[in-house]
Amino acid sequence: MLEFFRRHSRLVMILLFVLVVPSFVFFGVADYQSFNTNEVPLVNVNKQKITQQDFNRSWTQRLNELRESQGQAFDVSKTDTPEAREQWLNALTDRMVVEQTAVNDKFSAPASLVRLQISQLPQAQENGKFSMEAYNRFLTSVGMTAEQYEAYVRNYESLGLVVNPIADNVILPAATLGAIEKSMTEERLVRFRFISAEQFVKDVTLSDDELKQWYEQHNKAFEIPDYVNLDYVLLNQDAAVAQVQTPAEAELETYYKNNLARFSTVERRHLKHIQVADLAKAQEIVAKAKQDPAQFDALAKEFSLDAGTKNSGGDLGMIRRGEIPELDTTVFALAQPGISEPVKMGNDYHVFQVVTIEAGTVKSFAEVKDEVTKEVRLQLASDKFAHLATELTRLVQEQRDSLAPVVDQLGLKVQEVAGISRTGLLSKEEVGDKAVAGTELAKIFDTPRVREVAFSADVYNQQLNSGVIELSPSEFLVVRVKDKVAKHIPTLDQIKGLAESRLKTEKASALAQKDGDSVLAQAQLNATTDGFEPAVPVSRIATNLPDNVLTKVMDAPSDKLPFYVGLSVDNGYLLARIESVTPEKPELKNLFQQFKSRLASIVGVEASKAYTHNLRAKNKVEFLPAAKEAIAGEQKQ
Repeated sequence: MLEFFRRHSRLVMILLFVLVVPSFVFFGVADYQSFNTNEVPLVNVNKQKITQQDFNRSWTQRLNELRESQGQAFDVSKTDTPEAREQWLNALTDRMVVEQTAVNDKFSAPASLVRLQISQLPQAQENGKFSMEAYNRFLTSVGMTAEQYEAYVRNYESLGLVVNPIADNVILPAATLGAIEKSMTEERLVRFRFISAEQFVKDVTLSDDELKQWYEQHNKAFEIPDYVNLDYVLLNQDAAVAQVQTPAEAELETYYKNNLARFSTVERRHLKHIQVADLAKAQEIVAKAKQDPAQFDALAKEFSLDAGTKNSGGDLGMIRRGEIPELDTTVFALAQPGISEPVKMGNDYHVFQVVTIEAGTVKSFAEVKDEVTKEVRLQLASDKFAHLATELTRLVQEQRDSLAPVVDQLGLKVQEVAGISRTGLLSKEEVGDKAVAGTELAKIFDTPRVREVAFSADVYNQQLNSGVIELSPSEFLVVRVKDKVAKHIPTLDQIKGLAESRLKTEKASALAQKDGDSVLAQAQLNATTDGFEPAVPVSRIATNLPDNVLTKVMDAPSDKLPFYVGLSVDNGYLLARIESVTPEKPELKNLFQQFKSRLASIVGVEASKAYTHNLRAKNKVEFLPAAKEAIAGEQKQ
């Protein structure tokens, strides 16, 4: 139960994934099945069937819902799997079993429940209240009459009456809940020490015979999955710019003159000032400052009304010409650093000291010609890109059996990449020098959307051009399958470098474990902390550690501390020194309270699944051979 609860997040996602069977899947199922008697059945439930078409339609709908909700993050290769399809078919089967149970046992939702559900329909709300006008608009949008929708709601709620009472009334025994809480709220203070296998790689030697024998035993691990090599056309800013000719010299000079300010730097002066209330005092300060400019800071501290700068000598820092208009004809008129005459600003007078002058500059056309050329070409390329994007979309759809028109009519290059599988990119060691993995293009071809398109029915099976894939508003991609390579196990010669690396890592890990066992034995003798990291709190409810590490640490005896444990982990060996145990820590107890209701929900779902499984036994449920093909996805290609 503890492991079950600790992994609740993943489990809840699986359950939600399975339980969101489209609401209309079996509504009126008996009405349409009679018209599809020739369809391939997957499952028989008494006298009704779940057909290949039923499954495909509902599964495609679910994938589209996930694709829409997850956007660019949706990865069909991780979603459309045999495991997921099996869960979905089981969910459809359970739904049909529950529906037939509701009909046979005469479960019927009362009219009051139907009215309540309709009154709470989100699409029928206006200003937080039920609106008949909004409800009618909703009915029109789904193409149903009020009577049909009420019948649907009654049917749906009747199904809930079969299972929901089981899920909603699960009560965990107090002793069980207490034991869970005690375990989940215990905190241990732990020091870790990692012994990396990498440090032992240099000590590993391999003979050809040893490598050959090892590969024969492990070659299945090197199986290369189905993959494609693709021809592709990438339309982006660079491709558009490449088709824009360099403008004439006169056009470039005109652009330069129109944007001269961008190629210039404005004069700046380091200024200090003294602010006073009357002109006579300002003139007196000017006389003293001109007589001895070095005393300007002291004059500012003595006379300036500007409390923010007087103690720093009136320092204003670097001021650009034009930043304070009143200074342009006064302070900025001084040819050399020095003291200005009084400048009236507002009701007060200011005396300025110009400390340094940083002259403005204007770059010549010759100096910025390359930059101007690039900017002008980019502006012209913007219009060119829009034209190319429109024509690219048209051409790849009109002539889907070749990318030649794209080359002939648009002048875009067809390029090639290799090693794209359904689940990711294959390495150079696996597919050769043209592998896209490890290149700048990897970020494009490893996106779920591109991989899904590459293995779609049109592109993969029929080897047609894809449509235009919009990677971003300024980057479009079209792909076409050049080669299809079936999954296979490569020869040792083809994969020798990778095999050597893995065997060395395996042997280095064994050396790391041996060293770790020795360190563990010594630590248990002298209770040392040498080589261990600072202690960190560890608990089952609030610690992000791998399952095997967390279990090892939390299950270790705590009657005699410190206690040491060790285990092999990825790329090395990990030791843990358990220093103290705090049972039922208050902060963790507060956190656990937040999960109590969720725990009950999870157990409730499991109970309802078990109940539904029992319902199957009361109905004649038969999974037919075609179901295995549907789960494997063999009928989808």
